[in-house]
Amino acid sequence: MSGQYSMSISQGSDFLLAITIKDSSGTPIDLTGHSFRGQIRKTASDPLVLADFSFNILDQVSSTGRVDVILPSTDSSTIILETSKSAGRKITTFTYDIESEDSGNVVRWLEGLVKMSPEVTR
Repeated sequence: MSGQYSMSISQGSDFLLAITIKDSSGTPIDLTGHSFRGQIRKTASDPLVLADFSFNILDQVSSTGRVDVILPSTDSSTIILETSKSAGRKITTFTYDIESEDSGNVVRWLEGLVKMSPEVTR
């Protein structure tokens, strides 16, 4: 039930992605009781976790299915990017996925690439 989405994150900046989880018929799913987790890695098989997303599940009465995916600037700034030998910005690509668990049932909701541009101002 996984969707594909490529994220663009600026190193050293706060990142927020608001998503709405829906079932196969397009109806938002009540996320009450769900716990979310998501990680960024260089490759899917890489044992090193570069960053963990945090999540804010919105009120499921007024915002059914809505969850915010968050990567604070303090975390994005610690990810080491590939260096460029020119003045141009070298975008580094990583992989991620986001899943939830509810009553022992794990579902991957979103997966894809993270394209991160380097921070200049520190």
